[in-house]
Amino acid sequence: MPAWQAVIGQAVLFTLFGFLVGAARSPGRLALFVVFALLLGGFRAATGNIWAGIGFHVAFQSVAQLFGDVGGVFDVTGSDVLGLVALGGLPFALGWIVIERRHRHHLNWQALEPEPAS
Repeated sequence: MPAWQAVIGQAVLFTLFGFLVGAARSPGRLALFVVFALLLGGFRAATGNIWAGIGFHVAFQSVAQLFGDVGGVFDVTGSDVLGLVALGGLPFALGWIVIERRHRHHLNWQALEPEPAS
């Protein structure tokens, strides 16, 4: 299937799993899971492997667990703004910009995954 279809399918499965384990029960969390899953799928499509997505997920979760509301090690004032900007918008936007720029030559949304052997 084309890469864009694989990314959407992966996002559906990721979000469904998050819902089933109870990590994404509210509409806001479901939206976060969908966007996060699309970003991870885009990382895989751009780089050709899953390691960029795994690394981003580990880094994102580490920061979220240190500074976020659930299990936060540090008490942060104004955590709503921190959560929206620093733990949401910035990593998602900057992460995608970096991956897209570094792997522009590999990113083809119409390519079949996995690529057929030559």
